[in-house]
Amino acid sequence: MKYGLFTFPYQRLSLEKIFSDARVLGYDYIELRGGQPHAYPPDLLGGDPDAVLRLIDCFGMPVEIYTPEYNIRSRFSGHPEDRGEMTES
Repeated sequence: MKYGLFTFPYQRLSLEKIFSDARVLGYDYIELRGGQPHAYPPDLLGGDPDAVLRLIDCFGMPVEIYTPEYNIRSRFSGHPEDRGEMTES
């Protein structure tokens, strides 16, 4: 059996902290939540999509599960169309 660290509880911390904790705490892999602030698909594609790959290499910790969350919009999104959907009644 393998044990993975799910990133949802780490929303207020950096991706680097997630990878570091996963390694230090003995997890086998990371389950990366594809939501903000870490890995929301439009943010990854518009920013630095290789950032996650560099952390995988740096910490030797694979991401075996990625769950993109297109259906959850954030009021903190960098995309105005996302924020608009949150405020319209």
